Amino acid sequence: ASDVYKRQVHEWVLQQRLARARRALAARNVPPLAELALDCGFSSASHLVRSFRAHLGVTPTQFSIFQRNA
Repeated sequence: ASDVYKRQVHEWVLQQRLARARRALAARNVPPLAELALDCGFSSASHLVRSFRAHLGVTPTQFSIFQRNA
């Protein structure tokens, strides 16, 4: 049961980090990806990109472009 709980907590934390990244990427002044990753609690820009693509189907850069063109 504790493994299930740990996975649920990890997924919740990841979702919170991704939500924060999405809000930042939707803003006008987007910080550099490495800075954004650290600000949102990811260990690196590549970790942010992998997580973003896995959960949202696009890279952070693609998401930011879509937001600006919407």
